[in-house]
Amino acid sequence: MWKEAPKDISDRVQDDFDRIERLAKDASRTVMRDAIGEHDLALIEQLEACESERDRALWLLVDHPDLFGRAEEALLFTAARGSSRKWDGYVGSTLSRRWDPTQVDDDALRALIIQAIKEVEHAERNVHLEWFSRPATPKGWDGPHMHQLCCSVEAPKASNDEWEGGRPVFRPVVPNRRLAVVITPHARTFEIVAEDMQTETRRALILAIAKDVVGEAGDIEPFEPRSFDLSSLVKPRVLHVHEGHGIEEVRVLKLVASAGSGGTATYWARADSSQDAWSVAAIATSETREDALFGAYILAATIRVVFVPAEGKRRKRTVTFDITMPNRCSLRDAGGPEHVILEAYLREWGLLSDYPDAEAA
Repeated sequence: MWKEAPKDISDRVQDDFDRIERLAKDASRTVMRDAIGEHDLALIEQLEACESERDRALWLLVDHPDLFGRAEEALLFTAARGSSRKWDGYVGSTLSRRWDPTQVDDDALRALIIQAIKEVEHAERNVHLEWFSRPATPKGWDGPHMHQLCCSVEAPKASNDEWEGGRPVFRPVVPNRRLAVVITPHARTFEIVAEDMQTETRRALILAIAKDVVGEAGDIEPFEPRSFDLSSLVKPRVLHVHEGHGIEEVRVLKLVASAGSGGTATYWARADSSQDAWSVAAIATSETREDALFGAYILAATIRVVFVPAEGKRRKRTVTFDITMPNRCSLRDAGGPEHVILEAYLREWGLLSDYPDAEAA
């Protein structure tokens, strides 16, 4: 029935349906829980009471559109992260681990952003800012946080003398999502994602925010995200997971390592391995994985994660993905709602680092 409504109304309804489907498919309840935050237990209970991910996304959009927007912003930043056309990241040296957005002068920050946009568009635009925090790892709110700034820029209003169908048209101001800034104190990093901003302007803006707004006093150096380190897989280890994420089993199926001859050797998981004590043995040899891989460089790994059946389903979902050094991973190609949480687990397991020397920072 809504499709029979005037086009502007039906378009808005269709857009809301698309947003709900996108959030339910790509983020699952983890991003929605993070958007609600750690303190509002009543809202968390209402979220968990919904029967499906689609119901959760619908409830959040209808009853708490601001929180729905935060979940969207977090997902969009994650998807664009690392793209040279949209993203820049810098690491500082003096940012305090206890830094939080309440220390920011929003008026000064707004003035910086307005000036940066003016240099590109040669026009004044009103800018809306909102800060929110979310967990940086699957450890949740007990672990380190990242603080995200959402910035929207008002589109120009149509003039009152614009006519359509013989009647004057008064178009409302529509906020356009323009950029996101994420500051992660435990890693001392400053990141920016802006799809429609020139590279030079984007970099100048994040440097100005770091220096003039946040107060970073040391040198700021660019860094590349998504650097993998598979060396810890040489020795048997447990890839721990947390309750509430629906993960039943994690297994390393295959390792590809450098061989002494200058070639590569492939090692497969033994059939009797398990999540608690898995190991990989060399093909057609009796060597243990650790002996066979001593001194070798791990070039690639294949990991399989089994999830418990989704609500209303009987079949388990299995996600198998490859990691290839130094920065390639097929996890996102696998699709589904699990890729966001599994990327976070790769960081927690020490296999993926989005930050330079995060532990030492």
